[in-house]
Amino acid sequence: MFYDKDPPGWLTWDKSVKLYMLPHLTKSTFSSWDPTSQEIISVVTETTTQQKFWEKVSAYYAEENHETAIIQDNVSCVKSICMLSLLIVMITAHLWRSSAPRG
Repeated sequence: MFYDKDPPGWLTWDKSVKLYMLPHLTKSTFSSWDPTSQEIISVVTETTTQQKFWEKVSAYYAEENHETAIIQDNVSCVKSICMLSLLIVMITAHLWRSSAPRG
């Protein structure tokens, strides 16, 4: 079990605390992908795992930005792409592991 927040001093503890259990070792925590999403999941995965894509993103930001400091919108965009890609990889791997035959 996990406690997700720094606990206050014992003098100010609440009467109860919210604890979180570890995910099941073999059952998937996530639902299967909606079959109608499979095409876009494949496109995002194929696109964001290619070095050429990131080279183009980098070149775009270099051309469009005349600022001397990094722009939050650019950071947020790249972060969102990375988070989506990571989520796809994690869920796919977890679903694959949970469906793999055990020996």
